[in-house]
Amino acid sequence: ASTAAQLIFSAARNRIRTQEILALFAPVSRPIVERLVQTLLSKGFLVTESRKNRISPKQESPQDVFYWHFGQQTKPFLQSLNRTFLSIVGINFLSKHIAAALQNSGIKNFRVVDHPLLRQERLFSKNGSLKKTAWPQTLKNPLSYDTWMRRLKNSSPQCLVVTSDFGPSPVIREMNHLAHQYRLATLPVVLHNMIGLLGPFILPGETACYECLSLRQNSHQDHVSVVRAIENHSFHGQGIVGFHPLMVAILASQAVLELIKFHGNLLPPQS
Repeated sequence: ASTAAQLIFSAARNRIRTQEILALFAPVSRPIVERLVQTLLSKGFLVTESRKNRISPKQESPQDVFYWHFGQQTKPFLQSLNRTFLSIVGINFLSKHIAAALQNSGIKNFRVVDHPLLRQERLFSKNGSLKKTAWPQTLKNPLSYDTWMRRLKNSSPQCLVVTSDFGPSPVIREMNHLAHQYRLATLPVVLHNMIGLLGPFILPGETACYECLSLRQNSHQDHVSVVRAIENHSFHGQGIVGFHPLMVAILASQAVLELIKFHGNLLPPQS
């Protein structure tokens, strides 16, 4: 098969037609070779004369090759992806990395929202203002929560990303209710006890919600009231929460990849 493929590629470089390629092989082998040619065409290893102008002459980046594996081209794919407006709730190390990863991936249609109870206090000064050195200048300034809520009532984003780098927060349940009220896809991203928690990806009316997850967790807890009480005060306990920067980077990167897969329809269809 490899010899046949090499011969096909060599012939294709000389712009030989399919029938001429088949003529290079014994009659008994031609049906198999024809199927191989069609497979190479469908996978993009070969292109017809009519499609050659759609191939970019520039050197392909790893990202170009990544999208090619899913039958996509980078520029139109990102244009489509940027039609979805994302709101990242919380100013913390996770949201900072997620915003940077989105930007590095070519996604610009998003805003970070400052929810007071999802603030990582190390990024803020004593007077409550965001430190100048804490937020990259390449990113837009975060929206206040009140401003975001006013805009939400007039023009809803298509997706929420709720972030906390000091464990589960009651704000996530608040966002879960908003997700169902405004029919928003919602992805919680939480760093808890040095473990990254991603999801569940909440699709109102289609998938389990965050309350469903909490109920299932409760069924496996010996001291539910104690655990939930600790979570309800997680904001005030963030000073004793430790994690490695790589934990944040890995979790944030995985979250962005999940967003790209979901909103870009890169996931294989479920049978």
